[in-house]
Order: sequence, then structure tokens, then C-alpha cells
Amino acid sequence: MIPSDHSSLYLVNSTVNGYVQIMHETSMSFSNVSVIQWSDLATGAGSDGTGVMCLTSSECYLSGTTISGRSSGDPTAPSFGVQVASTSRLTFTSGRVTGFDVGVQVGTTPWPSLVLIATT
Repeated sequence: MIPSDHSSLYLVNSTVNGYVQIMHETSMSFSNVSVIQWSDLATGAGSDGTGVMCLTSSECYLSGTTISGRSSGDPTAPSFGVQVASTSRLTFTSGRVTGFDVGVQVGTTPWPSLVLIATT
């Protein structure tokens, strides 16, 4: 799921099979959403990259969101549940990230990002 530049994406009570990439000043709000990395049950082939990417000055809000995936199996190229970089902002109020090598990665560029994670 990749929305266009400068757009908004609102998703409620849904399942995304694959990954979500939010870029270029886009806003995203998920409430009660499951993001599940795609895989072929018969062959085991599929995705082992990132579940949700919030990049390039984007705003991402996750509430009651479950992001599940799998390990890459390669310590030099880990999988990430959530990546936030390039002056983007992530607010993750509730939910969980499971199965990835790294749950949340903040910043892979010289530009700062802001992450707010509420815990109970």
C-alpha cells in the first residue's frame, strides 16, 4: 500500500497483506488495523523487509495496530517492523510489532525524526 505524495490515508478495522510505505509529506492514520507481511504458505516465499515505512516529512499515527512479519535470517540485512526517517513523525499509541529482527528503527538519514510511543 503506497499512497501518492501529499495525500492522506485513513484506515479503520482492516487488514493489510503486504507492507505500507508513507512518503513525501503524506499523512496516515490507522485504527484497529493489522499489517501482515505477505508470504506464500505453500513455498514460504514472500516478504521479509519492513512492515510500515514512514519517510520524508510524513505523519504516521497508529492506534490498536498490529504489525507482524518475520526475520530476514541475515544479521547484515535485518527486517524492520516500523522504520521512521527523514523528518517524519510517528505516534504509536497502542498495538504491537512482532516477528521482525528490529521492532522500530528511527532515523537512517542525517535528518531527525520524532517518535512518540505511549505505554500503559
